[in-house]
Amino acid sequence: MSLETRGVAQPAWRFDHLRRIGIGSWAILGIILVAVVVMSALGALSGIVIPLIIAFIIGTVLDPLVGRLRGAGQGRDHLLDFARSVDILRIVFLVLRTA
Repeated sequence: MSLETRGVAQPAWRFDHLRRIGIGSWAILGIILVAVVVMSALGALSGIVIPLIIAFIIGTVLDPLVGRLRGAGQGRDHLLDFARSVDILRIVFLVLRTA
């Protein structure tokens, strides 16, 4: 007499494969969800990250100039005046270029 004819439930080992497939499917969906969240966060931060990288490069390049100015006895006030002068020249250049 077979198991089906006696009305006995199927053995649990027959559903192990189905359970592994289900767990694997949920794991794949979780990985996809995490990837989507990370990519969305990077997309939202791209407007901030690129200017920060550029500022870091400019700061690294101008570091020797700052060291020389400090070595020559120029204090923080002179460095701020220099930065303001550069900003003013940049604004004037942009205005002349767009006119």
